[in-house]
Amino acid sequence: MNKPRHVETQVLVDQKGNAVVVSTRDCSLQRRHQKLVEEAPAPFLTDAQNKQLYDSSKAIMKEAGYIGAGTCEFLVGSDGTISFLEVNTRLQVEHPVSEEVSGIDLVRAQFRIAEGEELGFTDPIIRGHSLEFRINGEDPGRSFLPAPGLITQWKMPSGPGVRVDAGFRAGDNIGGNFDSLLAKLIVTGNTRAEAIQRARRALAEMEIAGLATALPFHRAILEDKAFTEKFAVYTSYIESEFKNEIPAYDASAAAMESHSAPEHYIAEVDGQRFAVDLFAPEPIHKRHRAKQSMSGGLGGAGLKTPMQGTVVKIAVTEGQSVEAGELVVVLEAMKMEQPLVAHRSGVIKNLKSSIGQVLPTGTTICEIE
Repeated sequence: MNKPRHVETQVLVDQKGNAVVVSTRDCSLQRRHQKLVEEAPAPFLTDAQNKQLYDSSKAIMKEAGYIGAGTCEFLVGSDGTISFLEVNTRLQVEHPVSEEVSGIDLVRAQFRIAEGEELGFTDPIIRGHSLEFRINGEDPGRSFLPAPGLITQWKMPSGPGVRVDAGFRAGDNIGGNFDSLLAKLIVTGNTRAEAIQRARRALAEMEIAGLATALPFHRAILEDKAFTEKFAVYTSYIESEFKNEIPAYDASAAAMESHSAPEHYIAEVDGQRFAVDLFAPEPIHKRHRAKQSMSGGLGGAGLKTPMQGTVVKIAVTEGQSVEAGELVVVLEAMKMEQPLVAHRSGVIKNLKSSIGQVLPTGTTICEIE
């Protein structure tokens, strides 16, 4: 299909066979086929398309004898063609946006269905629009490489229409053996435009330090008219068309930033005394954008790891001749595989890695001479 969108439906089916579509969702903004931004309802669909999605989802679930909460996933082509993809037999990461626009607690609904209760309602009326941003421990300035590390700052936003689902706090150490998801920011408004405006504010307030996160990408995508206005995004948009000008995360520069404590003053105006906190502006440090490469840090002949990860494949042997761009090893971190390729042509020397070995960031895998 040409530039397909990823559209899905949230479905509930009770033990009596009653099926309800809670909402549609669009999950087209992805990297490596993993979702980054989701929203409900799926925007810019015709009434006929929505009807086809609702009717098809219920028919699929009933034909399969499905009971519980599930998600029917579809691809919608640029010509409007809808193709069935799969059913996910669980609640998904993005389920909160369906809760926000429907008012239905999907976890509670699962328990009610499991206890044999009937749903007691039909397809809910959708109110408002909701966006979810996955705050992953990944570096968007380096092709979303996983970025384990210690969280040194954790400040979550709040305000009307803002919801945060998270399980971390400052001081937690994020390892490389688990999924990279740190938090979910869900922002809801009366319209899609209002939800986007609120999301800009919420993302500006959100602060996580100590490791790279997807926050810079989310802030950038909300300034991309292809997403906010034209809705010209599709499943490979990030790799194909998104102008990624996000600098690579620089841990040393981040550590230099300081947040000065406020100065406290007492001011008197018209006979009344007021306590005033004065915040000095933070010092500005120039950041130098690191070069992006699947080969990680490059220094002369050495091929270094761009991230912490476990070696799952070694594609070369000692003394082998390789061409620039040829696969050397594959690392796995946070449930994602990252191929590392030769940064130059030459002969493999001092290959020290082994399958299953955990390599810290910056480890020299081999030399290419």
